[in-house]
Amino acid sequence: MASCITIVSKHSLGCMFADIVQQMTTEAQIRRTLNRITLVIYLLALVYFVVLKGVFFYKMAFPYLGNLVGNNHSEFRNYNLIPLRTIKSSFSNETWNLPGAQFLNFVGNIILFMPLGFLLPLVFRLMEKFRNVLLATLLVSFSFEMIQLITKSGFCDIDDVLLNTVGGVFGYCFFAFLYRWEMEATTM
Repeated sequence: MASCITIVSKHSLGCMFADIVQQMTTEAQIRRTLNRITLVIYLLALVYFVVLKGVFFYKMAFPYLGNLVGNNHSEFRNYNLIPLRTIKSSFSNETWNLPGAQFLNFVGNIILFMPLGFLLPLVFRLMEKFRNVLLATLLVSFSFEMIQLITKSGFCDIDDVLLNTVGGVFGYCFFAFLYRWEMEATTM
């Protein structure tokens, strides 16, 4: 009789364990799928914003820009390839006379890419390493800047690549902090 109880209890524990593993797998799959969907939506919104901001944002936010560069857009230099030039001029140059816009550009470029640094390691195991997220963020940002340069839909700036990459790094650091915190919480 004791062996029968042992067999039943082992079987019950096995079934319970299998159910728990299946439930965890299902929850993990659901979470990973939701993270993938979130990443796709984020990337689509990012593409939309980056490609169309030159068309809509600059015209609405800076209507005087047309007066500065004339009606011929070929007169306007739409790129900066010298690192830190825009950042330095943002903090030292008073000629633009829009410190709020400069600050928004500076902080906005960082904040815009924080979700990428956070979402990449959630979706792709390969991206759990800092170096990979850094490289991916750099490549995505560089690609967007090249799109702006080729299509003349915005201002292609190497400083944007630097600031976007910093944003991706901040996002990854936030991911790493939460991941470590969750691991410590589950081991206690």
